[in-house]
Amino acid sequence: MAAVAENANTEAPEAPETTTAEELPTLPPRMNKPDKFKYEGIIDELNNEIDSIKLQRSNLLKRIKASQNGGSAFREAKDKARKTMSAFVKVKNGIMAERKALFNQRDAIRASTDRLREMGRNMKGSLGNFNSVGDIDRKIKQLHERQNTTNMSLRDEKDLIKQIDQLTSMKKTVASFSAHNEKLRAEADSGKGLATLISEKNKALKEIGEKIVAAKKTLEAIEKKQNSSTADVTPLREKLDELKGVQEKKIALIREKRKNWKVINDEYYEYVLELRKVKAIIRKAEDEAWAKEKEQRRIEYEAELAKQKPWLAEIAMCDLLSNYLKELLPKQAAPEAEDKPAAKTNSVAKGFEGLRIMKKKGDDEAEYARNNTRGKKKRKKLKKQKMKQQRDKDLIHTFDTIANFSELKSKSKIDVIPPSCTEDIPDTLDALQKVRDHFDTLPRPVVKKAEKKEKVPKTMSTEFGEGSVVEKRSDGVRIVKLSWATLYTSKK
Repeated sequence: MAAVAENANTEAPEAPETTTAEELPTLPPRMNKPDKFKYEGIIDELNNEIDSIKLQRSNLLKRIKASQNGGSAFREAKDKARKTMSAFVKVKNGIMAERKALFNQRDAIRASTDRLREMGRNMKGSLGNFNSVGDIDRKIKQLHERQNTTNMSLRDEKDLIKQIDQLTSMKKTVASFSAHNEKLRAEADSGKGLATLISEKNKALKEIGEKIVAAKKTLEAIEKKQNSSTADVTPLREKLDELKGVQEKKIALIREKRKNWKVINDEYYEYVLELRKVKAIIRKAEDEAWAKEKEQRRIEYEAELAKQKPWLAEIAMCDLLSNYLKELLPKQAAPEAEDKPAAKTNSVAKGFEGLRIMKKKGDDEAEYARNNTRGKKKRKKLKKQKMKQQRDKDLIHTFDTIANFSELKSKSKIDVIPPSCTEDIPDTLDALQKVRDHFDTLPRPVVKKAEKKEKVPKTMSTEFGEGSVVEKRSDGVRIVKLSWATLYTSKK
């Protein structure tokens, strides 16, 4: 594949493959960037001086021209004559433009009249002898009278009605024909008026042409008289040549400044290229050192990780969920605790020694009576009912708990789900124990190192010209985008 040069302004040159610390180059001596603002200020100042010289030379040329033209008297007379002739020419141009517009209008009327006449001939052929709506109405009236006063067969009467319908449908066409004739007459009348206007414009053009000829003769007489009297303009021409020399020196100085600026700017450009090259080498060496250090840290981390037991987070999650479910199990109360009343305590809080709790009269007797009126069988029945209610109680879990169960199930491939009631808790605890044993004996997963992808060049030289590489497929085919087509090639 042909090599492709990269722009040094945007991309730094590539560093060598391997560089040791002793082989690292040193940065070139610092070079200040050329002051472009100061350079442009000097150039602008010189250009302003040149513009001032040009203005002086322009004024001198005007004075020389005025002197050679015989002074201000001739100039004023010539200007007056030119203005007069210019006014006449302007009037002439206006009349010619108006006449041209009349010609265009006349031509348009003629073309329109021709079209209308042609359309009228075509319409006349389809209408026959009817020229107006009144003619058709009279004909329809005659047919109606004939229908009402004459005995005829059914077939003749149908033909008569058909004629009446045809005449009725022709009314619109006859009306259009009448309007068409009116428009044709109007166009013909407007054409007659245009002919009169055109003849008037021709007469006005003849008159203004005679005035222009007279003004031109006057101007020629003034110029002839002016040429006979000229003035000495030698000092003005010497001053003009002197200013021209100064102007050329300023221009030469600008060229020299620009040449020097190019040399300085090229030196700084070469310095920047060298600096980029050295920095690229140093940066690549630093990147290699950092890559080695990073690889060493990775090896140490993997070795430390290999010493630890894997799947600790999953095992801890199993223990956490087991403890959570054990807390939801119904509490088994001791029989002795329910049969025997709670022993009274004589302990008194600190600071309240010597004080006696006051009760309402009969409180202790009422409590004792309630506890002893309930029989043992009744108490056992109530206890069983309470235990059954606890076993059948529906459980509501948090979103995090459900997510933990789902994560354990997906990782271990063991069917473990959160219990829906307290009766399902023992089965779930057994499943959690299986999951814990699974992770306790599961070895650490082996992480495959990512394969390095082949670097695909940005451009590629083909038999059809240079193109940009869009993609390299897995089968080795490269897709190259040319200026006029897309190429699929296996050439490297």
